[in-house]
Amino acid sequence: MPLATFEVKLDLDGSGAYATDITAYVWRFGSLRISGRGRQRDLGAAGPARLTLTMTNADGRFSPKNTGGAYYPNFHPYKGIRVRATYNAVTYDLFKGIITSIDVKPKTKDALAYISAADFMWALERTSVRLPLMEGHHPGVIIQRLLDYAEIGEVVANPTFKDDLTGYALVGGASAPVRVTTGALLHAPAIMQQQVSNASGSGWRLTVTSTTTAGQKVTEAAYVWADTAAAVGKTMVIRVVDNGGVRATSSAVTLTELPQRLEVTGTYDGASTARYIEVVTDAVEGVFTFRTGAVHGVPFAAAYARSVETGVSLLERVFFHETSALSAIQEVALNELGGLFYFDGAGVATFEERTHRWAASRSLTSQFTIDERFKELDPVVAEYVPVSLAALRERFVAKPEGAESSAGAREGEDAAPDAAGAEDAAPASESP
Repeated sequence: MPLATFEVKLDLDGSGAYATDITAYVWRFGSLRISGRGRQRDLGAAGPARLTLTMTNADGRFSPKNTGGAYYPNFHPYKGIRVRATYNAVTYDLFKGIITSIDVKPKTKDALAYISAADFMWALERTSVRLPLMEGHHPGVIIQRLLDYAEIGEVVANPTFKDDLTGYALVGGASAPVRVTTGALLHAPAIMQQQVSNASGSGWRLTVTSTTTAGQKVTEAAYVWADTAAAVGKTMVIRVVDNGGVRATSSAVTLTELPQRLEVTGTYDGASTARYIEVVTDAVEGVFTFRTGAVHGVPFAAAYARSVETGVSLLERVFFHETSALSAIQEVALNELGGLFYFDGAGVATFEERTHRWAASRSLTSQFTIDERFKELDPVVAEYVPVSLAALRERFVAKPEGAESSAGAREGEDAAPDAAGAEDAAPASESP
């Protein structure tokens, strides 16, 4: 029978690679405990998952203030930690989060360090956000925008076109972008509208040279949708571009009447002198008009991996003054009336709409077959023995000590001769 093996790694350089393996220093794997993931009651909100484990610290590598430690000065609270398990050649993500505390037990014979961590809900709980007015949108896109605002290190100076279109320009033969305040909006008061040409690579370009650095890895996103019925079904992509060319391109998104999130991760060239975000057509599909509701970009290490469903509800009007990102997201999720927001074991921010459990593959596909046939048993034949009521009383009814049962008395009377007869019949006894 195969045994499960565990892996514990740290992200000490903030790259998201989790390259520092500390598995060999786990004191006992019985000390590794994960708790709290999921919701405690149906229709409730999920809370942060938590991790605790004990590390062998004989050489002081887990002492944050030990200048001679192997991980000094990079090992301290707020660093990333990840736990995986491999069983039967399949690897499972168990936990991914942030170290919240490190307690060192400095004893010569028992040098241990106690690490506590929480998943990224803990970070959202401590991040303040503001959300501009959004009207008539599904919960999924609102949660996406709240996650955007919770990510630290925004590289887009003009993300929602509040006052103008500073920084944006046409590319690939498209018409110049236009700021529009009527029709379908993502955020009030405006969106950016643009007509593309009959060519691949036609759209808009945003200059981010001053807010990014050469060689930087970034995650960038834009929210796009069809402006007219003729644009429905057309495809768009988002690209990481610098003066040396295209560095990364997203998967294509097919335009609908609802906002959809384009996302790409890429690295600007180390020698780049000009850096851009582009949203352009993916193919030659004719002339059409599309809308962009918001643009977003952050360093890769600050971006939350996501799996966000659209949602069934349509929320009439949503905005938040300064508040906890987690409380705002959970409020939106609860307005889905059965929606659930949480971080899974791989650290992915997950929103499930109210119908998720009904439509999930495990709900539509048989997971196990139970054989309902019963094994035939040999019949047991019991012999019937009649029992008198008096015998039952004798066996089961309690009697005072020394009392003689009526049944016993009657049996004695029937079996023994009377006293007078016995004296007449029996000879006198003699002493030996």
